[in-house]
Amino acid sequence: MRDLMLAIQDRLDTLNYSTYIAIDEAILPFGITFPAIGIKDGAVSRKECMGNRLDETDDIILYISVDVSKNDILTSENGLLSIVEEIHTILDEYLLANCGDIESAFCRSEEGSVPVQYDDFVLQQKTLVYEYQRQVNRP
Repeated sequence: MRDLMLAIQDRLDTLNYSTYIAIDEAILPFGITFPAIGIKDGAVSRKECMGNRLDETDDIILYISVDVSKNDILTSENGLLSIVEEIHTILDEYLLANCGDIESAFCRSEEGSVPVQYDDFVLQQKTLVYEYQRQVNRP
């Protein structure tokens, strides 16, 4: 999971938005700038295969946040939906070469955006779940 998260962060850094490893969707790192993309570990499922191998499915959760008090509204050029389209362009079917035998990479689900109120600003936030399927050696 760690290798996937770091490889995805490297890939997302090419978009020139703030990226961070998230511990929760509502907890932001000190000094973060917006738009921002949080990367969090999700569920892992495994199925035993022949040859001491496992089929593993790893979920990576992305939290995309824009500051609506700065007019980064949902449909603007730098708005939430444009950023989501950029993420899909660079992550869908990108197999992250340094992360083992990834066979499939896609956005499995995308929640509707929601406003999140903090003390001195309001964010519009959207959650994406990317699924990565790969074969790994049995520990």
